[in-house]
Amino acid sequence: MYSKKHILVPLIWLIVIGLFAGAPFKVLEEDENHILLEFQLPNYTIDNTTRNEKEVSRINADRAFLTGEEGFPILPYYADIVGIPLDGDIQLTLIDYEDK
Repeated sequence: MYSKKHILVPLIWLIVIGLFAGAPFKVLEEDENHILLEFQLPNYTIDNTTRNEKEVSRINADRAFLTGEEGFPILPYYADIVGIPLDGDIQLTLIDYEDK
């Protein structure tokens, strides 16, 4: 007979895989000294609406997180986690981009 633990662990993995499937970040290269990531902007739309008698635009983006600081616009953003050693340096370089 299966215990709750044996059922719960595969279920959690399926949820995690489902959340990150189709994530906009993809690891192209990595070793102990660097990581090369690709970011592919998912589909998005800009919808115009009226709120409190003012015309506002809303950006709807697939699988995006939303900012939520009161008094500021609600904007979509994407995030991922990259581990950096305590004595490591950070250098970011934009290699290429497409303007749509």
